[in-house]
Amino acid sequence: MKSLWFVLLGGTNGLLLALYLAYAVAVSHPGWALAGLFSDPRMALDMDRGYAEVFGYVQEFWVVLAALGLVWLRRAPAYLAWALLFAYLLLDDFYGLHEALAPLVAARAGLGPVGGLEPAEAAELLVLLGVGLALAGVVALAYGLARPETRAQFRQIVPLVLLLPVFGVVVDAVHEKFVEGRFNLWLELLEDGGEMVAISLVCWKFLELLAGALEAGRIAPPETGLPH
Repeated sequence: MKSLWFVLLGGTNGLLLALYLAYAVAVSHPGWALAGLFSDPRMALDMDRGYAEVFGYVQEFWVVLAALGLVWLRRAPAYLAWALLFAYLLLDDFYGLHEALAPLVAARAGLGPVGGLEPAEAAELLVLLGVGLALAGVVALAYGLARPETRAQFRQIVPLVLLLPVFGVVVDAVHEKFVEGRFNLWLELLEDGGEMVAISLVCWKFLELLAGALEAGRIAPPETGLPH
């Protein structure tokens, strides 16, 4: 079951990346014989409600369900922190919460241009930073109160989760501000494709942990809620 999830998620990522490259070729070379077959804008990785974005929503939802399953099967309330984090990410990705809040924050804080960023862009970073620190604090608290077994699982999850801001924030900043022209396609592939692969790795890890809990065939004793 664990390897099956890896193959399914990896295969879907490969298919979506191949569709994006075919779409990019179709758009840049309309005379290509297969251009009509691959001209659907939903094939673009950054398209709102496109194939890749919807796949991301599904995976974030699976992570929330898997985390809640681990809360029950492992009697590990620490996993509620991950359920909260990915529930927020799902809502933010679907509704654009940080983008909607940015103008309000910019107006209330009286922000002007900062480091070449427009007030709304600076406000977006402030919202992302504030929410990110708050959710990181919740995860850190949950880690401190968890059993050693759960802590070990957290240490496997955290590096994969950290890939999300690397591609979604750092690479995005480079893509938006510093590189243009012929590198745009490859930066978009690195940014959006990397983010898609990262959430797939996180999803796979949670499904692997859930499968392990199901295979164990037992419900673990409850965590004490005290550090060990």
